[in-house]
Amino acid sequence: MRVKEAIRRIMQFDIIASKVEDSDFNLLKTYPEFVFLRKLLKNELSEFVDKNREHVLSILDVGTGPGSILLTTRDVTGPQCHLVGMDISLKMLKVARRKIGKAASLVQAPAENMPFRDEVFDLVFSRNALHHLCNIDMGLAEIKRVLRHNGAFICIESVGPNNDALTYWIPILRYKDRTRTTYFTEISLIKLIESSGFNVELKEVLTHKISLKEWLDRSSLTTEARKNVLNMILELPNDAKKAYGIEIKEIKEKSIIFTRYVCILLARKVL
Repeated sequence: MRVKEAIRRIMQFDIIASKVEDSDFNLLKTYPEFVFLRKLLKNELSEFVDKNREHVLSILDVGTGPGSILLTTRDVTGPQCHLVGMDISLKMLKVARRKIGKAASLVQAPAENMPFRDEVFDLVFSRNALHHLCNIDMGLAEIKRVLRHNGAFICIESVGPNNDALTYWIPILRYKDRTRTTYFTEISLIKLIESSGFNVELKEVLTHKISLKEWLDRSSLTTEARKNVLNMILELPNDAKKAYGIEIKEIKEKSIIFTRYVCILLARKVL
């Protein structure tokens, strides 16, 4: 990544950090990916602990942002593991520190060049981080490198319902989030993970109805830019509106509802 591009991206994430500072984790906990993740963690970690009673579990969250995954993991595991959150944005890490306190170690570093030894983590998370990477192949190679033998990689990504609908949605995603580099469907995400040296053992696609206002509140868009997003949604073809379950009660952010598609994968590295 060139220096100017790296600085630009860090500045954009720093701006977003100010928007998520006051985000309500109690609300996020109701999102389907977090509900599903808690169940998945309980099963995955209980099995691991049974097999490795003398071992302290080590968990990394790549692109931790405000620390939502760390908070969820801590709720499930308690203090019996070593949590590490990594992010390229120092301001994001400061938000995470205020939320999680001393329950995790926080590291500023890019996913494409992690400052960790080989095979040091039992579990690696990535929630909505891959689509921000300038070099996804390098990021996934690093995840594989730091993951221990038989360790698990849990990838959570927003996806499109199908290629055609995603094609129409991409301009909206790009306008809302200039730090985004990649756009996935469930199929393309699985292909990427498997081609990077992982076996996908579990996949789940969850849906979640959300208002346009709630979605845009977690962005750095100006009032004028938010109006532009609203108009872009209104101008979508009917097939795309149907695929995303768009409901328009009034021409207001809080009265426009659409469906988020979230793909959760549990994978293990191929040796």
